[in-house]
Amino acid sequence: MVSNLLLIDESNRMYDVKYAPYADEYMGMANGSAYEHLKRWLKRRILFTDSLYDYVPSYADSITIRANTTEEMTIEIETYAPVYQHMSWYNNQMDKKKIDGRTAVTFTGTAQASTDQEVIIYGGSNIKRIRGISTMNPDSMIIGNASKLVELECNNAPLLTDINQNKANLSPNKYLTKVDISNCPQLGGTLRLNNSPLLQEVNAQGTAITGMLLPTSIKNLQTLKVPKGVTELTLNDAKTLTTLDLEEGCLLETLSLSNCNKLKSFDLSKVENINLDNSYEAEELRLSTNKKVSLKNMASLERLVYTPNNEQEDFDLAILKESGDYTITTFNCPQLKEFITTAPQRTSYGESDDVIYPYKLFMANKLDLSNTQLETV
Repeated sequence: MVSNLLLIDESNRMYDVKYAPYADEYMGMANGSAYEHLKRWLKRRILFTDSLYDYVPSYADSITIRANTTEEMTIEIETYAPVYQHMSWYNNQMDKKKIDGRTAVTFTGTAQASTDQEVIIYGGSNIKRIRGISTMNPDSMIIGNASKLVELECNNAPLLTDINQNKANLSPNKYLTKVDISNCPQLGGTLRLNNSPLLQEVNAQGTAITGMLLPTSIKNLQTLKVPKGVTELTLNDAKTLTTLDLEEGCLLETLSLSNCNKLKSFDLSKVENINLDNSYEAEELRLSTNKKVSLKNMASLERLVYTPNNEQEDFDLAILKESGDYTITTFNCPQLKEFITTAPQRTSYGESDDVIYPYKLFMANKLDLSNTQLETV
């Protein structure tokens, strides 16, 4: 019963993204029609028969991976339609295996050259998942023809520098739900996922990526792991997002979240400027080095706490001159009544007995709280 409910929920979420925005034109596609079912059956029948008798799809419908290893390579391929899947490890030496369209099949092979060996996988438009690409130690891949690929796993690939001939470009792969390119230290540029509204998980940590281009509305996203090179991040309508993980050493200049109301906790101290609109569902918000904070439509927020941003054991007014300006603005945060800054104390045992000194001070040239509904500071 529970599994059936989960399937229904998944189906509803897919409908919300795939069909609802185009209801006037394609509503019939939600359940299909006799004509569409017949076309689908004929297409699959011809595809299976052609692949059985080695009428291999053209190179124009293939994907290419440049391998750099003489060790055995192992990949798993899952397809949409039943097919005899063809691939070439080197020099058109074909490997063929039957895939039933429901379960993944494992291919193993070795390259002829130790560097820059072209591995070709045919029938890209019929491929649903590929796992194990990292066993090829790739330096580049062209996978744009796998336009309906739902998962891309290529982590721990130290030589990978290019995807789809434009650094980290996954914009041709519109059906992606999961992307794991973590620990590919030479992969840089902007991670382009702007045409993938079905995304659920993204992990780009351990890369040289400096930007993330995501869909304007990304309703299915649940987990996002951000690399340390990214300086600006905007997320809209990520209503299922529960995990936002910033890589160690990451310092975002600007983070803007709108309608991400299931996100309950993440390290805000790594962000310089924060804009939260109906996001981060919590009664208390703890900040540290954040200079500009804008809070909108946060119905449950009651308390705002600024923890120390300078760990100074001895109070020195000269340090205050080097501190920055801090501005906090709020709109429609009806429960926000308290603002607290912490200044714990320590006891110094020196020549004098039990002298109390301030410890870990919050310091700022300017602290603007004018546009808030605070009652207690």
